[in-house]
Amino acid sequence: MFNFTPTTVKLTNVPVETIRSDIKDFLIRKNIQFDAIIMVTDKANREDFKGTIYIELPTESIAEKCVTVFDGLKMGVQIISATTVEGRQKL
Repeated sequence: MFNFTPTTVKLTNVPVETIRSDIKDFLIRKNIQFDAIIMVTDKANREDFKGTIYIELPTESIAEKCVTVFDGLKMGVQIISATTVEGRQKL
């Protein structure tokens, strides 16, 4: 089971055709170190990506950089929303 921490970033509204290597390559190009990429899939059919990704990062400062890079980013016709899980819990 994945444990959410203050260094976990949640991406929503990600195009469903996105694959893990797309996100991994983007993070590498932006020089953002990461520990894990979790792509949320349909419970019944584990292959159907639901458009939500959790990225675990090594530090809070890197998590904030990740939010800054992804929040408002346009992928295809969709605009990505990014927030730290800790920040989301404070809402």
